Amino acid sequence: MITFLHGKLVEALPTRIVVNVNGVGYEVLIPLSSFDKLPQPGHDVKLLTQLIVREDAMCFTGLPRRRSGICFACSSIV
Repeated sequence: MITFLHGKLVEALPTRIVVNVNGVGYEVLIPLSSFDKLPQPGHDVKLLTQLIVREDAMCFTGLPRRRSGICFACSSIV
């Protein structure tokens, strides 16, 4: 399991970001409440992540801190 991503923030939209980790761009879904806590694109960012595997997709969900992670991860599965 990938526990976190640490790299340069490339793109930031209210519910989706792209993080460049050693030349690989990871798309990460984030809750709207986390958007304000992100640095500007081009700066370093570290996100706690969870890989969600579904029949039709695999996606990362991410949070800047662990406390709110439990609720967001559970709501992403539904």
